[in-house]
Amino acid sequence: MAEERRERYLSDITCIKCGRGYYTLYPKKFVEKGKPVIKYRLVCHECGHQLKVKKGKKSSEWLTSDDLVRLRVWEATHQAELKELRDYGDIKDKLKRELDNKEAELRRKGYSNDIIQKELELLRKELLREKAKELLKREVEKSAEKIDEREDLTDEDKKVYKEMLKKMVEDEKRIEEKIKDIEEHVKKLEEKEKRKKEIEKEKAILERRKSFQKRFAYKIEEKLGKKVLDGFIFACMVGIGVVVSVIFNSTNFLIAFLAWGVMIILPHPESLEYNELKKALKSLDEKGEKINWPFFWKYYLPNRSKQNLVGFIRSLAKCTTIAFFILGMWNNINIPFVVIGMIVVSFIGYYSLGIEYDVEKPYELIESLIRFSILGFFFIPFVLFYKIFDSLVLALIAVAFFAIPPIPTSENREKTAIFMETYEYFDKLLFLVLMFAVFVGFMSGWEVTKAMRATFIYFLIVTGIAGFFSPAHTRPAVGFLMLGTASVIYGIAYPQETFSALFGPWWPTIQNTFVSVTKPVADAFTGIAGTFATGWKMLTNPVGYATELMQGTYAENPQGDTGAYGLEITDFDISPIYIYQPFTVTLTLNNKGVFDAKNVVVRLSMGDDAPVEHSTDLFKIPSPWRIKLNVSHLGIKQGSGNSNCKNDPSKDGFCERDVRDVTKYDIIQEVFMGDGPRCESILGFDLRNKFIPM
Repeated sequence: MAEERRERYLSDITCIKCGRGYYTLYPKKFVEKGKPVIKYRLVCHECGHQLKVKKGKKSSEWLTSDDLVRLRVWEATHQAELKELRDYGDIKDKLKRELDNKEAELRRKGYSNDIIQKELELLRKELLREKAKELLKREVEKSAEKIDEREDLTDEDKKVYKEMLKKMVEDEKRIEEKIKDIEEHVKKLEEKEKRKKEIEKEKAILERRKSFQKRFAYKIEEKLGKKVLDGFIFACMVGIGVVVSVIFNSTNFLIAFLAWGVMIILPHPESLEYNELKKALKSLDEKGEKINWPFFWKYYLPNRSKQNLVGFIRSLAKCTTIAFFILGMWNNINIPFVVIGMIVVSFIGYYSLGIEYDVEKPYELIESLIRFSILGFFFIPFVLFYKIFDSLVLALIAVAFFAIPPIPTSENREKTAIFMETYEYFDKLLFLVLMFAVFVGFMSGWEVTKAMRATFIYFLIVTGIAGFFSPAHTRPAVGFLMLGTASVIYGIAYPQETFSALFGPWWPTIQNTFVSVTKPVADAFTGIAGTFATGWKMLTNPVGYATELMQGTYAENPQGDTGAYGLEITDFDISPIYIYQPFTVTLTLNNKGVFDAKNVVVRLSMGDDAPVEHSTDLFKIPSPWRIKLNVSHLGIKQGSGNSNCKNDPSKDGFCERDVRDVTKYDIIQEVFMGDGPRCESILGFDLRNKFIPM
C-alpha cells in the first residue's frame, strides 16, 4: 500500500445528507492485484458527513473512480430529493437562529437558567415537530418508492441507497425520541417550578404565623428556657381564668382556663415519641453502639406507654376546657350575647375533636366519643336547638348531621375497608330515618308561611341528598349549612322567640336600636324607588298617571302639609310592665286632614309576633294550637273602671273602645290601663325573656 497523497481538493459532488455542502476529496494510492489504484475519501465540508460504500458484507470509506461516476449519476437523477434536503438544512439553520434569538431575549429580561431552558425546549420541540419531521417523512416516502423502480441502478447501488434511507428513518426516530425526552424534561421543570412556588407560599405563611413567636416567644425561650416559658404561659392562662371568673361570678371559667393551660404546655404525643427516639439514637451513636432490634423493643414499650399517658391527659384537658366553658356560659345565659358565644364555643369544640381515631392510640377514642355522645348527640341538638330555640325539628336535623359515631383507622387497610362498608351502610340508613322524621315533623308542627315552607323543603331535599351521598366524616360540614338555613327560616317564622333566645331580655333594646338606624335608610330608598316608579309611569303611561292624580282629593292645609291626610296615631308609649303592678298604654291621635273624623274606634291588641304558650316538656312537639298572648293576660279587663273596654278582652283577645269625634287639626290622647300580668302569664308565656309586641 502506497503513501497517502497530501493534496486535497473540493469537488462539485453534492452531499447526499445535507444537500447543501460539497464533498472534499482526499485521494490515496492503493495497490491492488499488482496495479496502482487511486481511491478517494469523501467528506462534506458543510456537515462533516463521510460517505461510505458497501461492497458485499463490508463497507468502505474509499471510493474508486467508478464509484464517483455512479455518484454523479445519482446526483443528476435526484435533484428534487437534494433540494428537499437543502430546505431541511435551511430549516435547521432557522431553528438555530430562532433559538439563539430567544435565548438572548430571555437573558436580557433577567430570567433564570431553568426558565430559559424551559422556553428554549418548548420552542425547539414545536419547530422540530412541525417542520423537520415532516420533511424527513416526505423524503423517505418518495425515495423508497423510486429506488426499486429505477433501472439505471445496480443492485449494489440500490442496497447503498436503501441503507441511506434506513439511516434517515433512524434519524427520524431519534428526533421523535428526543422530542419525547424534551416533553418529559419540560414536565419535570413545570412540576419543579410548581413545587417551588408551593414551598415558597407555605414558607411565607409559616413566617407570618411565627412572626409573633420569633419576636417574643422565641426570645423568652432563648433567655429563660422552655420550662420557664411553659410556666409563664400557664400562669397567664390562670390569671385570665381568675379575672373572667370574677367578672361572671363563676368558677367554671377558672377550671376551663386551667385545663386549657395544661393542654398548651403538654407536648403532642407524636412529637414526644419522635423526640425520645431521636435522643435515644443520639446517645447510642455517641457511645458507638450498634442499633439492633432489641433496642427498638426496649425503647418502644416504655415510650409507647408514655405517649398514651400524655395523650390521655391532653384529651382530658381539651374535653374539660370545652365542657366548663359551655357550663360557665350556660349559668350566665341571661347576659347579652352569651348565647351566641356558647353556640360558637360548642361548634369550635365539636370540630376541634377528631371523628377518626387510631386503634393503637386509645386516647383519640376519648375525643371521638365526647364529640359523638356529649356534643353531637346531646348538647348541640337538644340543648341549643331544642331548649333555646324550642324546636324539635332543628334538634332532629342536628342529630342527623352531627351525631357521627367514632370511625376507627388502622394500618390493615383490608379490615378497615370491610368495616367502613358496614359502617356506611348503617349510617346512611339511620340518616334517612332521621331526615324523614324531620320532614314529617316539619309538615305537621312548624308554623311558617307557605313561601318559607317551600324554601325549607327545597333546602331539606338538597342537603339531604348531599348528606346521603357524602361520607360520614364529611357530613357535619353539610349539616352546618343545613342548620344555618333552617335557623334563618325559623327566625323569619318566629322572630320574637328566635331573637329572644339569642339575646335574652336585651332583645327589645337591640331591636329598637336596630330599627331606629335602619328605618330612615329604608325610607330613603323607598322614596327614591317611588320617585323612579313615578317617573317611569309618566313616561310609559301618562294617561294612567293623570287618572290617578284626578282620583285623589287634595286640599290646602294652612297649618301644615298639603295632601290627602287623615286621622293618624303620632305617638304610642307603654310604661314598664311588672308582675302585679299597674301600667298604662298611651297613644296620641292627630287629625291632619281638613275634615272632621267621626265614628272613631281604637283597638288595642297584640301583634302577629306575640309570644305563644311556652312548653317545658322536652319531648312535646310544638303544635299550631298553642295559645298566643293577648291583652287580657296583662290585666286589661272590660268595664269603665279599668280600661273602658266595651268588649271582653279575655274572649276576643283585644280591647276596643269608642272615641269621640276628632275635629280637623285636633289632637287627643287615649289611655289604657292594666293591672299587670300574673305569675301564670309570666311562666306560661316565658315573658321574662320575650318581647311583647303590643
